[in-house]
Amino acid sequence: MAAKSLLRQIRDKESDLDRELDRAVAESRMIVENAQREAETILREAELAGSAAAEEYLRSVREQTDREIAALREKSRARQDAVRARAEARMSRAAEHIVKAVSLR
Repeated sequence: MAAKSLLRQIRDKESDLDRELDRAVAESRMIVENAQREAETILREAELAGSAAAEEYLRSVREQTDREIAALREKSRARQDAVRARAEARMSRAAEHIVKAVSLR
């Protein structure tokens, strides 16, 4: 009887340990699944933040480029106006030189 009792105690202890192991395995799986979900959430948020940062950077670069283009266009207009003004100022002298050159022939 004592042997059965000892065997029974061993079986009971094994059963208890098996249940504990099953609970530990289930808890470990749950922890891993939660960690995976959290990692996916973090990655999604990082991708969104990175995308937003990239869009903001692109917007600022475009604005800077637009400002530079506008400045170049203004500079070009100013040069055109200066050339036009010089040409108009020299037009009468050029006409005089042409008239003299044609008259001398």
